[in-house]
Amino acid sequence: MPAGFEPGAGGTVPLRLSVAPLAYDGAAQQAVSLSVNGHPVGGPLPLGAGWQSVAVDVPAAVLRPGPNRVALSFSWRRSPRDVFPDGASRALIGTTNVQSPVNLEVHGFSEAFVTAVDRSGAAVDASAGRQGYNIAVFDARTGALLDRRGFDTAANSYEADALAAYLRGVPAGRIVVLATKGAATDHLTPAAVEAMQALGSGATIDALRGQAHALAGVQGAAPGTASEVIAPDAYLRVAGDFRTLAAAVDWVEWGE
Repeated sequence: MPAGFEPGAGGTVPLRLSVAPLAYDGAAQQAVSLSVNGHPVGGPLPLGAGWQSVAVDVPAAVLRPGPNRVALSFSWRRSPRDVFPDGASRALIGTTNVQSPVNLEVHGFSEAFVTAVDRSGAAVDASAGRQGYNIAVFDARTGALLDRRGFDTAANSYEADALAAYLRGVPAGRIVVLATKGAATDHLTPAAVEAMQALGSGATIDALRGQAHALAGVQGAAPGTASEVIAPDAYLRVAGDFRTLAAAVDWVEWGE
């Protein structure tokens, strides 16, 4: 309970908070309503852009000894995935303009990790965990994992040919993720690299040789438009904020 006030006292107690509404181009004006211990005490109060102080007078009669519950409700909420303009916030795959419906983390090194996290927070391990190239195919609308395969391109070029044939058979528009485990690029063939380029890869055999490879692409995308990392330790993330947000609150205080 606010210091200096007694339960059942008359009058009002000032309640102040610092708040900034979620901002993006075209956002409607935000407004906040407040309640204390389930009793409405103010609002809707219109909010401007940026940080600002909001104050209401709370009837002392609604206060109680010990902690008091202050609740805020806002006129709207939005997901950054839906309204922020930048591709990173929206989980766009490279420059394909395709939004991944799941958050993807892809890591190619001595292991191959592919993790997909949906709106509910449920995570799927989408890597086959095999030496060489690990492939995961996702539905571009629902984010469902449709298939995962491994091709031991560290062993021989026959596996690279099988990888090429598999990638060529993926239907147009599907999201395809690649992650390497170990020396996956040792036996790549031109056909395999060409099939990767059809996912949006900008890689060449020479660029891939001796490196780890992580890619999130789309079947039928133009070469160079995928999200891609080629490095000794290749990690990439295609992810946005699934939360629906209204505003940020810096502080809340009682008193004069």
